[in-house]
Amino acid sequence: MKIHSYRIETDGGLTSLDGEDWQSHRKETQALLWVHIEGGTPEQVREVLAPLELHELVLGMLEDRNDFGARIIPWDDVMLLVLPALGGETQNAPAYSAVLCLENLLITFEQTASEGVGDFTRFLRSGVRLHKATTAALICALLVFENDRRVRRALAMRNRVTALMETLETDPEAVTAADIMDLRSRIRVMDADAEEQMYCIELMESMELPAFSVKGIEDYYRALLTNARYLDRITNRLDERVKDLNSQFTLYVQEKTNRRLALLTVISAIFLPLTLLAGIYGMNFSGMPEIGWEYGYPTALVLMALIAGGLLWVFKRKGWFD
Repeated sequence: MKIHSYRIETDGGLTSLDGEDWQSHRKETQALLWVHIEGGTPEQVREVLAPLELHELVLGMLEDRNDFGARIIPWDDVMLLVLPALGGETQNAPAYSAVLCLENLLITFEQTASEGVGDFTRFLRSGVRLHKATTAALICALLVFENDRRVRRALAMRNRVTALMETLETDPEAVTAADIMDLRSRIRVMDADAEEQMYCIELMESMELPAFSVKGIEDYYRALLTNARYLDRITNRLDERVKDLNSQFTLYVQEKTNRRLALLTVISAIFLPLTLLAGIYGMNFSGMPEIGWEYGYPTALVLMALIAGGLLWVFKRKGWFD
């Protein structure tokens, strides 16, 4: 388990407290603190949170957040926020991060190390300032940063879908069902992620709690909600485009199968009269004059070749091989 702690200055700047005891620091100052916890077993997390004396219900929901999905749970002077986590490029199942809001304290939880959090802290420490030194402003900035990463990923996925559609038109043999199923799986996760993020932002936009208040930064949350809706529209359109892609691929596979069946039908039609001749002259009746004829065998072969050639010519002329 890794713990990173930061102090939010009154001007909205970020100062690292790594190496210091954030709980002792909290007792000594009224400044907003941000603690980010990566990994750790439930027992380790409980040990870290023990001095906060959180209710068992809050701790239980924090541990089982993947079973509940995105939601906001206010509890006395604590608010638990469960948000969809932005996983890796190959993420095919939803995952969730958690945020605990207390007065002058924000604790975020990730199951694994997150590049986004590292990028965000570097972004803030580069001289960028929060709109206000509050938990709501810090969460807003986090969500804006994560939403930007989500939009960039969605646009990259859109480019991939477009490229696959062009490949299907120019070289359909290069497209496989596995390619399309993989896209559909990832886009479904992205779509659910966008829906749940929008749901949480809509709830937070009007909340006024001791641990969380958007007062003074309402415009930023409205802008954040607009961006979340834009992401939701992108993922919905992506889902529709992949459905169209899958329909085109299915039609191509059906057409390919039909062509093969047509070829097999032609081959069967050509060999059917030849099989009939072979069956007739394969009978062992004594009263078959052609059997004793000196030129019977080559004549039968020539006749079979003429029949096969004639049928091939007819099928070719009628376009059965096109």
